[in-house]
Amino acid sequence: MVEPFPPWWEQYPGRLEWEIGALEAAGITVTLNEAKRESEMVIELALGIPAVHTGVGDMQMLATFPDYYPFALPEVRAPGLALDLHQHPFGKNLCLIGRSSDQWTTEDRLAGLITGQLATALRLGSTGGGGDDEIDQGEPFSAYYSYAPDAAVLVDSAWVFPKGVKCGNVDLLAGAYAGADQGSLWVLPTALKAGSLGTFASTSPAVRQLFSGVELSGRWTLLPAPVRSDDARDLWREASRLDERDPETQTGLGNPNQFRLVAFPEQHHRGEEPGIGWVLLMTIRRIPMKGPPRVKPRRRPLNPSDDVRLIRAVRAGETDLAARLPARLSPLRGKHVAVIGLGALGSTVAVQLAKSGVGGLTLLDRDILEPGNSSRHACGTPQAGLSKARAVEVLARSHNPFVELEPCVFALGDRVTDADLRQKLAEIYDEADLVIDATAEVGVQELTAHLARSTRTDWLMVEAENGAWGGTSVYIPGDADACFSCLQWHRVDGTIPIPHAEDTDPIQPVGCAEPTFTGASYDLDEVSLQAVRTAVGALLGEAVLGVDTVVLREDGKPCLPQWSHHEIAPHDQCRH
Repeated sequence: MVEPFPPWWEQYPGRLEWEIGALEAAGITVTLNEAKRESEMVIELALGIPAVHTGVGDMQMLATFPDYYPFALPEVRAPGLALDLHQHPFGKNLCLIGRSSDQWTTEDRLAGLITGQLATALRLGSTGGGGDDEIDQGEPFSAYYSYAPDAAVLVDSAWVFPKGVKCGNVDLLAGAYAGADQGSLWVLPTALKAGSLGTFASTSPAVRQLFSGVELSGRWTLLPAPVRSDDARDLWREASRLDERDPETQTGLGNPNQFRLVAFPEQHHRGEEPGIGWVLLMTIRRIPMKGPPRVKPRRRPLNPSDDVRLIRAVRAGETDLAARLPARLSPLRGKHVAVIGLGALGSTVAVQLAKSGVGGLTLLDRDILEPGNSSRHACGTPQAGLSKARAVEVLARSHNPFVELEPCVFALGDRVTDADLRQKLAEIYDEADLVIDATAEVGVQELTAHLARSTRTDWLMVEAENGAWGGTSVYIPGDADACFSCLQWHRVDGTIPIPHAEDTDPIQPVGCAEPTFTGASYDLDEVSLQAVRTAVGALLGEAVLGVDTVVLREDGKPCLPQWSHHEIAPHDQCRH
């Protein structure tokens, strides 16, 4: 067995004495809890802090040093205080500096933290905060609760409660996370109801379609304030007390569990009106059922033997999923892109565009996803056997359920003699703001570029060289004078370079009908992501006509990605 690292006071001799000396020099009395050091290997100091450092009078506090001190700061607890802000309501530790790790350095001391920050934290915590003395960060009360692991209820920040209504029924959909350990749980509130008003809020159908589970029911309650207890049973009792009805068992066959969706006001942004915090309470009955399962719900109170679990709320509304994207990307919601070819490059391009907030994607590929594709494809073995178009549809929707996705399982390289296929191609080009060719097939590239030119549609091509030694992204706006043929002539002339490729033959994996190139995902993604940047720029009106090439290996050895940009001028040999 590997020996653990020694405690910090042994790794850094004299550091503890250095800390205590600085505290005493500031007029703070210090008592080291030797029993705790011996039994738990933890340094805890009882501190007597004079009024000069608190601004409100002498105080007794506790300081605990983490195992990874001095790389992380000590924790100061004030058990006798109950501040509205800047103090954990249950652990009683004070927020003396911001959470970012750069707020504390290994040269800092606890004494400096107390003498420099304590009085300000106490003042702001008791007065409601505000001003230049605070970091611009909200303190949502729901972040303080202790939750059941691997469990979540998906809510929408846009939900609004009917005026004057404090409780009602809620329909739920629940199930276990795919691939997670036993005991995981996700819950969707499919309908929040308010008496005669009926359903007033529900999980978006776009999110709902991602989940398949058991239908249940329960109650929702809007509390006037968060419950200042980390005991889930206390939250259940408070919600039940304010509810106009007794709790009920669920309508799932024989399900002995009960659910309560609880909401309360909490701070989301500093200095703004409170928002709504959410938690889900779930009771698990510990006594055996007698007789056959009941289909109808029956009322029963919370039993002493019941286990009450507190389940974290996560935000899954459309605005919630877009909140972390730069505001400048918001126009992408109204854009549509067609991605032709969904292999190692195209699959990543499509998924990244979905994650960036593009409103619609047409996904075109006739090939089937093989398990072996997962070494460099955005999709993995769970989607093996699906057409690549449908596999990418599934993955893209899991990242952005609000994107409109249309998988098309056919190939542009086939004979285009079917009237319906010609109609479909016309519709694709008419709807698309940008067509991306990731087929790496020059014949298909020529066709997709020709159709784009004839319809004045912006066109982007992305390809990689054998071994993924380099790659190319080409953008030609629909109104450009230069075209794909000009690009090819410039490549022949050498005025636009083609990155070097590995000098090996293509491989044909067992079960694959044709040879393919080699290349690792980490190199291919470099090429794909540049194509995505160009695509987003094109959709926002920021991209310029040209070719971006990257070199990823020099003399057969890996190198830092070396990108270069080349303009495409009309070529005098081009027949256009």
